[in-house]
Amino acid sequence: MILLLSFLPLALGAVDEYEWSGVFELATDEIYAWTASKVDEVYVDPTMRFVAVEGDSAEEVVLEDGECQDVVAGDTIIVPTNGCLRLIFDQDVYTSIFPLVVNASAVEESHDEDDHEEDEHDHEEDEHDDHEEDEHDHEEDEHDDHEEDEHDDHEEDEHDHDHEGVHFVIFAEHYPVEFEADSHYLKDSHGHDIEPESTTSSSGGSGGSNRRKAYRRSISASFLVLACTVIGIIVRIPALWGDGETYLEFIHSRTFALASSALACGALLAVAVYLCFFEATHLIQARWSEETQATWRFGTMILAGFATGCFVTLFCDPSGMHSVMKSLGKGDLVVTQVVEEDGKSKDVGDTVKANKIHVPLVMSIFLGDFLHNFVDGVVIAQAFLDCKVSRGWTVASATVYHELAQEISDFALLINVAGLSVTWALVVNFLSGTSVVFGVIAYMATKPGDGGQGLLLAYAGGTYAYLGATQAAHQFIYDPPTSLLAKLNVAFFFLLGAVAIGLVLLDHEHCTGDDGGDGGGHHGHAHL
Repeated sequence: MILLLSFLPLALGAVDEYEWSGVFELATDEIYAWTASKVDEVYVDPTMRFVAVEGDSAEEVVLEDGECQDVVAGDTIIVPTNGCLRLIFDQDVYTSIFPLVVNASAVEESHDEDDHEEDEHDHEEDEHDDHEEDEHDHEEDEHDDHEEDEHDDHEEDEHDHDHEGVHFVIFAEHYPVEFEADSHYLKDSHGHDIEPESTTSSSGGSGGSNRRKAYRRSISASFLVLACTVIGIIVRIPALWGDGETYLEFIHSRTFALASSALACGALLAVAVYLCFFEATHLIQARWSEETQATWRFGTMILAGFATGCFVTLFCDPSGMHSVMKSLGKGDLVVTQVVEEDGKSKDVGDTVKANKIHVPLVMSIFLGDFLHNFVDGVVIAQAFLDCKVSRGWTVASATVYHELAQEISDFALLINVAGLSVTWALVVNFLSGTSVVFGVIAYMATKPGDGGQGLLLAYAGGTYAYLGATQAAHQFIYDPPTSLLAKLNVAFFFLLGAVAIGLVLLDHEHCTGDDGGDGGGHHGHAHL
């Protein structure tokens, strides 16, 4: 399962089509220029898919799959485009220019169709209302509707006459700013930069459906993480057949604890340094360009994330949970197995068994898991919404790595030390895991701008650094193995966890959000 999760991000990365979309107001009597320049003597990509659809928001547009028509540098782009275009850049020149004009007749025809549909709808509503009213009201309604229609049509004609601009949503395979060197990617005939009114980064979908797709993927990933909360009971199922006691002892053995902890440690630290910290610097600097302003925010949020984990453990664990965790897997805690004796269930094989429920330990496990699972949900949602699909599944995979190891340990602690029954241990683990779903919903509902995203990523990176360097690493740092083979085993699984996350860098793209909130338009992109 772990190996499948490791390669899942790369397998899903191929579904991305349009990384970026922007809403522009374009005049019907203007000739624009869409440009793409070489950066460091080469084009970022020799071609780029391009679609322009009339509309006010990417959320309202759903693109259809189909073959793209080739358009070479110098050819005119006519918007709205009839399907997908593939812009082919001239490799012999520094800048490829594509004249861009609005097809006024197509726009007018589209508007006429919309007006006709509205008139038919209004006519049907009028007939329905007239049927329910008496003759006198019917005559008044006809008179009023006639005057109102004339008045509205007159105002609409004046409005259309005064405003010749038409809103288009342009979708691009790459961020247009990636092809900027000396000038903006869209200019009018006077050389003025044309900025988008709003932008949207793609999470692997296209058109207005990308946010809905990101939401579905984020929720799916969060439920995958939530499913890890029952891993404690799932790993016990094979114990029902054969030598169950031997199997359960292996699950809670020193060897298994070292391997799973090392895997989680490598994955969590890799997410922090490869994804969270690095991406946070770009997003924060996109919002606060002054170095001092960006640095103190970046550093403070990392420390806040790390300190959150420290203080949760400090104040919620008066019983010294670390010493208990240290003993797990060394033979001090042996998994219980239920057998029947005299017609009653009885636990056997315990060397440590709580006589009563240890409430502080239960609350420590619950609160700690709840907080960091919430952060997991926020980061998962951010990755799916503002990055490629592969980034989202990479973050989800790292979270699963950690949860698999953490939940097995938590489950054993809740039963063998905290004194909970199997049922109540499952309930506590499940409730603490639900916060990952809340984190996804909270992020999707608020959708912070670039600056807010950067701060959240820095905070999450600090949290992951704490979890990886302390909670996950405690097994092999505070009580290291003695044999060379065991030490090599720890190193192998640590590298496996880190490399599995690092594979996403093979297809790395900077993440960026909408220019709502504190991000903004062209300058909101994180390429610095």
